[in-house]
Amino acid sequence: MTVIVPVRDRPDLLAKLTKSLASARKAARSEIQGEVVCIVVDDRSKVAPSLPGDLPGRVIASAGPGPGTARNTGAQAATSAWLLFTDSDCAVEPDWLLAAARHLRDPTKHVVQGDPTRYSQSTVYGAREEALYRHMFATYVAADRLRTKMLDSRNLLVRRDALLGVGGFDTSGLDAMAESRTLAARFRAAGTELHYAEDMVVRHEAPASLDHEMAAKFRHGRGRVGVWGRRPPEEAAMAWRYFAEPLGKGMDPGYVFPVHIAFLAGYSHETCASPTDLPTRVLRLLPEAALHSAAIEAGFRWLRRSEG
Repeated sequence: MTVIVPVRDRPDLLAKLTKSLASARKAARSEIQGEVVCIVVDDRSKVAPSLPGDLPGRVIASAGPGPGTARNTGAQAATSAWLLFTDSDCAVEPDWLLAAARHLRDPTKHVVQGDPTRYSQSTVYGAREEALYRHMFATYVAADRLRTKMLDSRNLLVRRDALLGVGGFDTSGLDAMAESRTLAARFRAAGTELHYAEDMVVRHEAPASLDHEMAAKFRHGRGRVGVWGRRPPEEAAMAWRYFAEPLGKGMDPGYVFPVHIAFLAGYSHETCASPTDLPTRVLRLLPEAALHSAAIEAGFRWLRRSEG
């Protein structure tokens, strides 16, 4: 297996990740046939990244800007049949490689999505984002918890030939946007089943602040144009998915509203004819159904429960 990590700056977080990878590799050494190596793909870092001495691998320069291009560069450089993708702001659990090895032994599996919803609890926002993302991602996972319609490259096991066969990751974005979602669409179009494995666990770094996570959601919203095109889902459906449903499940409205407003603002930023249209477009994407009915009612229910 080859573990591929795109990175741009963040040397402290990369050091945490590579330390966790070295520990996971040591734990799996007796169970995995063949070598496990790491390829760190540098995407325009100010300071060149490095690997610790106890983690075999190399650092290479990306063939172009953006995380999609960096991941494709790593896939092209790898020589193993299987690729494991994670991100530089994550840390893998000690049994991550062992869990991956169990799945790659199944000849029917070409794409395996690990659990992408775990967060460290180093800030108060870790638990909030974990609860929100766990809810959002669960809507893509089959009832038997064995298949998914969506991918997240922070925790992804894939056969190299399957990835290259669909053209790899989307390379149009200069920042992390929606390249994992467009990859899922490419695999589905090719008839490749997307398996889900909750026993493969990584933990994403907790959002440092609410502003930090809003900025991330804005980028993700910009990337959603590659999934939705220039015509988003019906407003009532978005009101339910992004506001009423999570609030109805007891999530903090002080977190849900700002991060999902930022997400929709990012999408609107990409689809507005003019920057001056952005405020109107965002408000139109936040319909009265979200602001004055279902979402507010769900928020009041949450408040009543918390006060009781």
